[in-house]
Amino acid sequence: MNISLCRNQIKNFSVVSFDLYDTLVNRNVANPEDVFDLVEEIYNKKVVFENRISDFKERRVYAYNVAYEKLKASCYIDDIYNELLEYDDTTKSILKMIEMEIESKICVPNNEVIELFEYAKSIGKRIIIISDMYLPMNVIQDILSSCNIQGYEKLYISCEYKMSKTDGRLYDICCKELGVKTRDILHFGDGLKNDYIRAKMKGIHVSRVINNIHLDYHNSRDFSNKEKLYYEIQQKFIKNHINLVKEDSVLQLGFSVFAPLVVGFCEWLHVEIQNKRINKIFFLAREGLIFKSIYEILYPKDKCIKKYLYVSRKSLIQPTYWIAPEFESVIKSIAKSKTLSVSTLIKRWGLTETECKSEVEKLGMSFSDMLDGQNLMNNENVRSLFELLRIRIVQKSKEKYELLEKYLVQEGFGGKCAIVDIGWNGGMHNAFEKIASVWSNQTEIHGYYIGINSRNLGTDLHNVNGFVYDEYNHETNRYYIYSFAGPLELSMTAAHDTTIGYKKGDNGIVSPVFGSGEYINNDGSLSHELIYTKKIQKGIFLYAKQWKIEMIEVVNDIYSEVAFRNCRLFGLSPKLSHLKIFYDFGADDLGIKQHFVSPKYNHLVGNCSFMKGFWASTWKSGYMKRLFKLPFPYYKIYIYMRKRIN
Repeated sequence: MNISLCRNQIKNFSVVSFDLYDTLVNRNVANPEDVFDLVEEIYNKKVVFENRISDFKERRVYAYNVAYEKLKASCYIDDIYNELLEYDDTTKSILKMIEMEIESKICVPNNEVIELFEYAKSIGKRIIIISDMYLPMNVIQDILSSCNIQGYEKLYISCEYKMSKTDGRLYDICCKELGVKTRDILHFGDGLKNDYIRAKMKGIHVSRVINNIHLDYHNSRDFSNKEKLYYEIQQKFIKNHINLVKEDSVLQLGFSVFAPLVVGFCEWLHVEIQNKRINKIFFLAREGLIFKSIYEILYPKDKCIKKYLYVSRKSLIQPTYWIAPEFESVIKSIAKSKTLSVSTLIKRWGLTETECKSEVEKLGMSFSDMLDGQNLMNNENVRSLFELLRIRIVQKSKEKYELLEKYLVQEGFGGKCAIVDIGWNGGMHNAFEKIASVWSNQTEIHGYYIGINSRNLGTDLHNVNGFVYDEYNHETNRYYIYSFAGPLELSMTAAHDTTIGYKKGDNGIVSPVFGSGEYINNDGSLSHELIYTKKIQKGIFLYAKQWKIEMIEVVNDIYSEVAFRNCRLFGLSPKLSHLKIFYDFGADDLGIKQHFVSPKYNHLVGNCSFMKGFWASTWKSGYMKRLFKLPFPYYKIYIYMRKRIN
């Protein structure tokens, strides 16, 4: 809307009229009939299985049509429910109450139009609200009040006046009661027939409100009917609140791409925690902090103990080598890379080059030798090196474990508990299971992850649950995420360095020891990667707070595919403008330097060749999109290559 033009129009009229729905307020549903699907969902959760209903939307739409044919503008919600002949009076009463509650909760102010409303009020214009609606006056007044819409002179609702905008008579009664001519009224409304054509025919000046917000990522293809319903609700919610982040494209990414995934994950986690009667949740650093924060926003009354654990693959896995010190077990525990140097392998075993110099030389190896990270188990030199270093690896592991155990006990870890993290191959979950196996107190661990599949780990895990994928569900999502794990992980990273170990203070408190330099500069300032992350997470927080206020009681079970869809679209088919944000971004995966979509890899051969850039990229689909710029499903190329490697 052209706000300046509308303000000038308002000055020329004594009465300013506003339509209600899709003008002053917006619903957090794509279509008004979606409310009836939500009514059925909520009703069925309230009653025993035998009393559940089906096809309510179709019945409710039919009942409205019957009632409207009989009563036209006089059609009232009670008249509609009288036509629902399939249900008894008690059922109809409950359904009607649920419908009115939902209508009250899902309405949000349309801020652009509200700005005009407030302007008209500030210069002394008479303001009325006019709506063709079957809801009673008190419900409409509650909606207006909840949206902080106050100061109007009169509220005209078709069912109360037995007249409608459709036939024009509601406009007539407005003029009569207000004592004005139609030419004195400026009307704002979205409807072509009721608000524009009919008002024009009555001689009223009209400024049409057109809602044409376009989202960067929106695709409901291949969804089931219920998934599509919830996805379109999610997207309408985003459209209704995108003005909160309109000034910054990075904030918009947080709000519209990553927030639905984080909020959906936390809603799923809450249901799991309740169903399994888990009383402790441990959120693992660094991605776990955003999950903990959003969980506490959504469920402030949840009595479960919630702790943030400063752990990492290094701080967890190295201290557990001694529990199963065989070569195969240790190799399975370490993070897999396409290639890694002997030096990096030794560091992952918890040792330094100085400690291992003679053993490496004895085997005719050098620290710079590159190894096939996917085939370490079959490398006899690696096996021989491990056997030469086994005693030291086990000794260092035990020393680190003593501090780790003290830290976990100090933080209350144990009993029946949940661990929550972003996930992927399950190395940290495996470490916790090893720890639990040697503890004297009984510990039952349930893991909850965005995605988890231990196939690459080569170890069976217990009680692991993946929201977007796991070992048994949505296998393709695993490959999707692998193609853009870099921006996904970065967007959920806490603003502190990784944990590399623990130390015991003079007061006996065990505290984490942090690494340095990955995303925190030497002067303590944040790198541009973490500055981006803070904006992304601000967008996630804004989304979660609004979702809690408006939607958590209406939609409290988001399907994983729905929550993941926008993130998937962003990761697999990003806009070029979004790729540019990540040009200078990099990462350090346990000593292996990586990048996101750096443009420096622009040669056919050498250290800056296309292929070197591809394998070093943590956003494979984005990297190819940046190179070729054509609208092509690049992720399919990566998935093919990944499956060949696996």
